[in-house]
Amino acid sequence: TWGFLCFCVKKMFRDLLYRVPDKNLLLGVTKFLKKNRANISYLHMNEAGNRLTVSLKSLIDSYKTIESRLTPFEKSLLKLSYKHREEKGGIPLNEILLQIDEGRKLIHHASREAVKECKEAPKKEVYSAVERSLTKFQTIIGKYLDPHLKELLIIQKELFSLPYINTNLPSAVLVGVPNVGKSSLVRAISSGTPQVNNYPFTTRGVSVGHFYLPDRETLCQVMDTPGIRGNEEGERNLMEFLTLSTVEHVADSVIFVMDFTGHAGQYASPSTQLSVRGEVKSLFPDVKWIDVVSKCDLSTNSIPESILKSALQVSVVDGRGLDELQSILFQHLETSEKRTQILEEK
Repeated sequence: TWGFLCFCVKKMFRDLLYRVPDKNLLLGVTKFLKKNRANISYLHMNEAGNRLTVSLKSLIDSYKTIESRLTPFEKSLLKLSYKHREEKGGIPLNEILLQIDEGRKLIHHASREAVKECKEAPKKEVYSAVERSLTKFQTIIGKYLDPHLKELLIIQKELFSLPYINTNLPSAVLVGVPNVGKSSLVRAISSGTPQVNNYPFTTRGVSVGHFYLPDRETLCQVMDTPGIRGNEEGERNLMEFLTLSTVEHVADSVIFVMDFTGHAGQYASPSTQLSVRGEVKSLFPDVKWIDVVSKCDLSTNSIPESILKSALQVSVVDGRGLDELQSILFQHLETSEKRTQILEEK
């Protein structure tokens, strides 16, 4: 199950966001005030305060425990989403939760003080005491709850928009520098039209395709990833971290795609591609690996000697090498632990 679907608090958000600012949660207070029944209205205010503090506590706890309900890949997406939000100048989640919790504590305190003040006030002053308490409630809501609940709703929408990747399926992940033809290979390998997933911290879609192994019993997935550039500056951006996280948590087999035609752009020099290949391979030495040189219908003269002997040369234009690529990929995925588990469960 996509972990973020278990984290569904939309109804709670709707109650808190749209009932509180419009004072509907405190409707019983104002209704009885208008009827000059202040002795009953302060009891409604106490009930409203209790309901609100309980809902807010539940909301805060759900965010604090969200990671315990996520897979390792989902946890990495969560961290990337939060980092992306902070890089854009958004309020960090921890600060939002602190402000909401402060509002919760103040509401709880205010509701108890309201009951105490109204009980102790002379009968003629109960009305004024209720009005003062109501104003205090609304001030707390306006300062601590309303703006930060809206920020939290934005975060929830971002989490719900994250694409679903089934980490239980045997999976092949295509990796390489930008513009080397990864998404074209996904389309060529997939049995149907791949879906294009968009992440909030990427500037391009990520293609995910599916196919069956020859036994026709095991569904597998194949996906491309954002390109990894040379690491001369020693830092990776969020798109590159998504690629590395996908390899770490999803891949049973890595297809490393290279393009030596000279048409792939500034990040695709032979030395850069080999450097990225070496880096990724050293990070994940236990993942099954296939080296692929794409676009071989254009040129094969500039393939480095170190790659020429071991890499498959493929072309999605004339189909060259695709059958051999699929054959090796089938061998990799047929022996994956995920496939074994799927067959055992049938």
